[in-house]
Amino acid sequence: MVMASEGQEQERINGLLAEAYAAAGQLVWGLGYTDLWSITVDRYEWAAARSGDPLAVRVGDYLCCGDLLITGDLAAARRALAPAFACLEADLAHADAPTLSIWGSLHLKAALVAARAGDAATAWQHHAEAHAAAARIGADRDDYRLCFGPTNVGIWSVGLAVELYDGATAVSHAQHIHIPPTAQRERVGHHHIDLARGCLWHGDRRGALDALLTARRIAPQQTRYHPMVRETLHALARAERRATDSLRELAAWVGIEDR
Repeated sequence: MVMASEGQEQERINGLLAEAYAAAGQLVWGLGYTDLWSITVDRYEWAAARSGDPLAVRVGDYLCCGDLLITGDLAAARRALAPAFACLEADLAHADAPTLSIWGSLHLKAALVAARAGDAATAWQHHAEAHAAAARIGADRDDYRLCFGPTNVGIWSVGLAVELYDGATAVSHAQHIHIPPTAQRERVGHHHIDLARGCLWHGDRRGALDALLTARRIAPQQTRYHPMVRETLHALARAERRATDSLRELAAWVGIEDR
């Protein structure tokens, strides 16, 4: 259909194709298939570049950065964001909500890159920029599936603290987040998976298990297959002299053999 069309119609179809690749990417990412996710990112960038939508291209930069983070190439991940920042910054003062959503999301991704590099100061600076963008929007949005707004910026404050191995800050930030019932279940579930790690590093094993149980209730499929859940459960099992029934049952549910 793409090759049989031309002009604006072809751009519209490529835009829809990019959306389809993005949706497929979210599915395989949630199930832990990072190799397939990398393929969807590549296909998304191809379609977005032909969609006639410059913001979709910038989302491609965001996804490319995430793909490079998987390989651990932090320098390349940081460079992947540079074109998007340069393109959007010039008109930022008059930016509309979708542009601000992408701008804020780029800063969140840059914060993650900095956190992975152990640069806490830069990570929190980027988070502050995202917070400012969310404040300008004033509400949660889902432009280009980025789920950006005050709620997601708050959720990221926990995730970044976890990336920085700062359990105390992760737990503290979590206590001040209000998550509305309209928030995406996948994002809320991932928040509780992050919080479980934060609680574990904070020495609150009961809180870590409770957070994982909450994640299972909210987003069961994501929780069952997420590698971070398995890592946290293994750590809990090592820390507990005798596994509780709840811990044993959850470990069995995700497919971890009883010790």
